[in-house]
Amino acid sequence: MDLRNQAIVETFFEKEKPNIVIDAAARVGGILANYDYPGTFLMENMQIHNNLMDASLRHGI
Repeated sequence: MDLRNQAIVETFFEKEKPNIVIDAAARVGGILANYDYPGTFLMENMQIHNNLMDASLRHGI
């Protein structure tokens, strides 16, 4: 599941109705990838965490 996609995350929460959310998701790369694309990794990881937090709040988790 692509946690960067808010619609997919929302559909998952509606269908599965989780009781808790443990957020350990992230996009990671090696040393060179992190050095070459720090903004990309930061933005995608923020998308993941924001989508999970938003869906959790809206679903009362």
